Amino acid sequence: MDQQPGHRLCCLLIASKFSRLADQAVGDLKVDLFQKATNARAQADELKALALREGNVPTPYAGGLTVSDKDIDRDNSDMIQPSFVRNQFRDPLAGSSSVRQDFGSLAD
Repeated sequence: MDQQPGHRLCCLLIASKFSRLADQAVGDLKVDLFQKATNARAQADELKALALREGNVPTPYAGGLTVSDKDIDRDNSDMIQPSFVRNQFRDPLAGSSSVRQDFGSLAD
């Protein structure tokens, strides 16, 4: 099966829909659906040429999969920094015996 990028496939489906419909005219108003189908096919061809020129790049990118990628992202001051980071809610006193003892004395 031919793998078409979604945007190109959408244009071809629109062209196919217009191709099946007849041109319509009411008085001076004329709707040329054949011309719309031709334009949609031309747009699909243009999108295909663009994708080929860009090396068929429309591939999703998942960043931060390697340590070096994470370091690059963390050091990039222009990048929007995440709102949450790992262990941001870690309480260094959680589970220590002094916390339990202090809590017990406050309860009295």
